Amino acid sequence: MVRRSHNPQLYRVLLVGKDVSRLSSRANVLTQAGYRADPVLETEHAARRARVQRYHLAIVSSSFTVDEQLAIRARLQAVRPNLPVLFQIGRAHV
Repeated sequence: MVRRSHNPQLYRVLLVGKDVSRLSSRANVLTQAGYRADPVLETEHAARRARVQRYHLAIVSSSFTVDEQLAIRARLQAVRPNLPVLFQIGRAHV
C-alpha cells in the first residue's frame, strides 16, 4: 500500500455563504493552511463554479437555514454528484 503525503495546495474548497466578511475570514484561514478557497455569495454562482472547477469540498455557511443548506447541496450535487458538502452549524446557546 502506497502512503501519500497530504498536500493542501492540491485541494480546492468552495465556500458558500451570505456574509462577505465571514466568507473572507474563512477563506483566509483555509488559504493560510495552504488550501485554495473560493468564497461565493449566491447559489447559482456556486453551481457555475462547481461546474467548471474541480472542488474537493463545498462548505455551506450556518448563515443559511437548514432548508436553504439542503437546497444548496441539491443544486451543487446536480452539477457535481460526487462533491462532498459540509454544513456549518450555529453554536448552541448555553
